[in-house]
Amino acid sequence: MTRYTLPAEGKNLGVVATIKARDKDGFAQEIIEVKWMSITVRPGGGTTTYSLIATDTAYPVHQTVQATIESIRNNKPPISDLKEGDDQVLAELEISGSALEGALLRIKHLFFTLTESRGVEISHWKLGSFHTLDVLPCSVSSSTEISCLNIPEAIGLIDTGSVFVELRGDITLDEEISDPELKIDLMKPGSISIPNVPGVSGAVHWSDGSGDYTWMEGDTPLVEGSVWK
Repeated sequence: MTRYTLPAEGKNLGVVATIKARDKDGFAQEIIEVKWMSITVRPGGGTTTYSLIATDTAYPVHQTVQATIESIRNNKPPISDLKEGDDQVLAELEISGSALEGALLRIKHLFFTLTESRGVEISHWKLGSFHTLDVLPCSVSSSTEISCLNIPEAIGLIDTGSVFVELRGDITLDEEISDPELKIDLMKPGSISIPNVPGVSGAVHWSDGSGDYTWMEGDTPLVEGSVWK
């Protein structure tokens, strides 16, 4: 039991869990969730104790990993020039992360959302990176979602702290639209799946070399893209 003096104005308290290390039978993708918690309190100087049990609880689920994506940043200005032509940059991201020794942090799938498209027609979507000539064709799985699946290690491996990826495409502008505009975001962070409660598949799927994950920490949108106009 840990004793703690609560100030009169209150204090946020949390739970610290000790988990097994990899060399002590610890493994990736293990689910950790607090099921129930109470606090026993005693007024200062008094002898009577009280058990406090929260009536409105929210215990988030956690999952063990051997690597983590720490941030995804839009690498373009908030407003950029929209140009007609083949193989134009439509989104440029810096994805940063870290991994335990021996783990391989890799981006496996990216799902972009076309949140604004006016007077613009795009074809031949593809994903590339600064450090390789490899290119991955992407597909439009709905009117607003661009899916870049099975990203090769040459593009998606994060082995030096961060990786830069580019979403590109062939752009044709509608001459009848005087103010064409384009905006592409990464939207959903996703959530962890637990037994009997399926998680939400996020915009970024990644691997630590031992397990595959369809979530990452963050808010919606994960990354707000540039406005191209």
